[in-house]
Amino acid sequence: MNKTAMPELTFDHTVTTLLVATVVEMLICVATVPLSTINLVVISRTSLLHLNLKVILLCQSAFILMRGLNRLLIDGYKLTLMDPYYPELLEPYRLVHVFTFFNRNCIAHILIIERFMATAMVKTYETRKSWIVHFRLFAVSFYNTIELGQMFATFASVLSESVMLFLGIGEWVIFARLWRFNEQRYKLSFVKQEHSLSERYQMSENIRTGKQLTPTLSFHFWMVFASALTAYWSYFEIPGFAYMLMAGNIANGIAGLMIEALMIACHPFLKRDAISTLRRIFVFKRPTNRVHDDGGQQATKCAKNSNRKSIAMHDLINGKALVVSSMGQDIYFDSLWKYWNEGKCAM
Repeated sequence: MNKTAMPELTFDHTVTTLLVATVVEMLICVATVPLSTINLVVISRTSLLHLNLKVILLCQSAFILMRGLNRLLIDGYKLTLMDPYYPELLEPYRLVHVFTFFNRNCIAHILIIERFMATAMVKTYETRKSWIVHFRLFAVSFYNTIELGQMFATFASVLSESVMLFLGIGEWVIFARLWRFNEQRYKLSFVKQEHSLSERYQMSENIRTGKQLTPTLSFHFWMVFASALTAYWSYFEIPGFAYMLMAGNIANGIAGLMIEALMIACHPFLKRDAISTLRRIFVFKRPTNRVHDDGGQQATKCAKNSNRKSIAMHDLINGKALVVSSMGQDIYFDSLWKYWNEGKCAM
């Protein structure tokens, strides 16, 4: 590294404030990186998500993880040099930052397109799975990274961020309408009896997925807004851009952290798998020297389990969980047979 290329830096209130903000951003990234890693592991192992949605969510976590690691390197370099400006200009770090920045912001738009496809193709969407589409999207996003990365603080950059911002507003409205449309369509399916059981399942999945993705899309819109505000600040040369840039980085870091946390918290199966993964990592069973009757304990355990509610089923009409004991299984299947004969479970 050629240190003669570094600008002379005098410590003042601005530099001190930016270095403190750098520490704050580092702490956010330290929390984000393990969450993104857990999401990548859990989502990659689940078979409950549609392939299209699964790949999009994997890309989302991958971009947030890459950004978090890259920002940790940049912030660590800032604190090493005690310079909040120079490391932001280094090309290797900047290229990775731009790559993760633009592609992560595109995830929200791709999610809206995927949800629209799931709604419009409700009869056949379950069978529409192809990796080719995702490779094409990746190629387009990589091209955008190379092109848009050269437009910082230019009119083209401001125009691009403005388009992304207005698209985000429009897509948020579309997403809300899709959610409401799916709910109404699902309720009418039981009245008109025009949909097969597989179609009703796909519609119920669309409703559940919409509820689970709402917090994620909210924070994606937050990131797009912060990016647009930073671009405006730079283009119009408003004083205090260094503060705005650091505030934008912190806002984007918080949004990424919340997206990763809410992806786990809002999806019950991902949450279960994440907790199970953490238990395997951090919880260890301590060996014991106690001598006991394993056979007697097993018999007692089986006797207790026989009296517990053991089988979880769902009502086909309202989707509520029905937890029944072994003695109540006949009642459940009798009700299922009644729904079938009444035509409520038309295939």
